[in-house]
Amino acid sequence: MPVGRRNVAVWDERRNTSRVTPPPPDALPNAVRALERFRVDEPALYGWVAAGAARLTHAEHRTRFGVDYTPSSSRRGRGRAG
Repeated sequence: MPVGRRNVAVWDERRNTSRVTPPPPDALPNAVRALERFRVDEPALYGWVAAGAARLTHAEHRTRFGVDYTPSSSRRGRGRAG
């Protein structure tokens, strides 16, 4: 190793997990608009969530949403051993 050089990590502010970043000033109006759009576009799903999002049987899911429930592939295997 050359004289006077040390192996020193370079600080990267983007990787600082302790930093606090405030939300953008338009976050609340954007969220309210998104929720209103959700209520209009997905009335059955909105009603289910507003009612507490109870677990549904396959028959209840079919009745409420008109389609059979199919779990997403991203959740398969989570929490399972082996």
